[in-house]
Amino acid sequence: MEEQEFYTAKEIAALIRVNEQTIYRLAHGGQLPAHRIGRAMRFRRNDVEAFLQACREEEEADRAEYLAQRRERPVAPPEERSPTEEF
Repeated sequence: MEEQEFYTAKEIAALIRVNEQTIYRLAHGGQLPAHRIGRAMRFRRNDVEAFLQACREEEEADRAEYLAQRRERPVAPPEERSPTEEF
């Protein structure tokens, strides 16, 4: 993608491989900053990069929390598990 300051929702959607409506939903929800120019919505490159970085950090934190919980939860030996009990 050409280096530019502002992008359309369609360009951002293609870049991160999501539906264009997802971009609008994120913007309307306040998760992805957008600039309105008349009826058009434009997205600043730095804002999109910051949004993606925040998503990565949130995903890493969620994974670390999940793994920490898995380590804390004791697992019964096989002979003590009921047939329907999951790991």
